[in-house]
Amino acid sequence: MAVTIHIDGGARGNPGPGAAGVLIADARGQPLFEAGYYLGHTTNNQAEYRALLLALEAAARLKRREIAIFCDSELLVRQLTGEYRVRAKELILLHEQAQRKLLKFRWHIRHVPREENTRADEMVNLALNRRADVVTIDAADSACAAPKGEPPSARQGGSPTEEPSPRGPDFVVVARTVKPPNATVCPSPCASGREFLFSERSPEGMCLVALRSVLHTVLGLQHAGFEPDNPPPPAVVRCGRAGCGAEWELRCRATAR
Repeated sequence: MAVTIHIDGGARGNPGPGAAGVLIADARGQPLFEAGYYLGHTTNNQAEYRALLLALEAAARLKRREIAIFCDSELLVRQLTGEYRVRAKELILLHEQAQRKLLKFRWHIRHVPREENTRADEMVNLALNRRADVVTIDAADSACAAPKGEPPSARQGGSPTEEPSPRGPDFVVVARTVKPPNATVCPSPCASGREFLFSERSPEGMCLVALRSVLHTVLGLQHAGFEPDNPPPPAVVRCGRAGCGAEWELRCRATAR
């Protein structure tokens, strides 16, 4: 069955600093890959094409050949389906590269509104804010785990009897409410300024839809690590519940040991 791919790309200033967002999920909706890529100086349309190329590379690594692509760029969708000609010189090569890569897949592509592509957009902004690539989920890496019966430490040259000490991170991720939810829609409304702290556990008081919306970014920040002298820029995440409108600013905060 086909995997679903959501892509997005954008450039602040157009042209300006740009990034691409890629999400891949299986037929059950289980995420297989999620990443934001910092592209440097580019345009919105170039970033959209780069997102597609990166998504196709990830799908190939996952050994998936049947794909359904969703994108909020009408230009990209109509150019790939042949409805629009590619006139911009900076897009001609990218379009040719995409067409060549797509030959390896059974595929279809559909234009969706931005409201149905919010997570890909969030990955774009996360990469832009950090000015670095951020990969939060990669099932292909999981497939490279140690063979059955072989401890990971043996593959890495360590002693098979070594156990890592149970030590959590030296920081928490703080989700500060910058735009409160619509109280008539949200089952767990909160006031502007309220903070939710993520360490090794999720906080109380946040509804499940909001928790799902912020969790991937939280995990990405935790995976990337935290240096007090060089903290990552904050990321803003919106709630995925229709009509909620809540937004949180996510940033890392050092904790005492």
